[in-house]
Amino acid sequence: MNNTKVTLISFFIISCVFLFANDLLAQKNIHSPKAKERMDMVKKMKMIEAMELNETKSEKFLVKFNSYSKQLDEKRKQQQELVDKLNDAVKNNSKELSSLTEQLLNLQNEISKINYNKFQELRGILSEIEFAKYLIFENKFMREVFSCFMNYNNDEVKGKKAGKMKKDTDKIRKENKNN
Repeated sequence: MNNTKVTLISFFIISCVFLFANDLLAQKNIHSPKAKERMDMVKKMKMIEAMELNETKSEKFLVKFNSYSKQLDEKRKQQQELVDKLNDAVKNNSKELSSLTEQLLNLQNEISKINYNKFQELRGILSEIEFAKYLIFENKFMREVFSCFMNYNNDEVKGKKAGKMKKDTDKIRKENKNN
């Protein structure tokens, strides 16, 4: 009975991930708020299940997890804005390159510190085994999501994008040959 329940729950969660991924890919907008909301919901459901947390501990965990997720989302938004500015500066050979690079490195350092603090606080809420399961989950979940996108991109490259990719590759080779 217990193995059947775990199998059914796992099947449901994996199905949710693939449904989410298909929906996300169909929208072709990875950054849509709806897609991110679904991803977060599925991730949290799978995370709680993987750590086998009771309701009380789940609530404590999710309050801290959500707080840090919000901070990290804000920093990542700033990071993307800086990367866009840096990209423009590179294209225009701007004098701001050094300043933007330094800002980006500092921001990446802040993100690392927030992640470290998140792990330390979550470790304080969870038992050692729950925390270990959390770390394992984070790694596996991101690999699964990445794998879904890689499989999608491979299928897409074989189809519609194959011609464009070949043209881009040929262009890069030609530019490298000329340099």
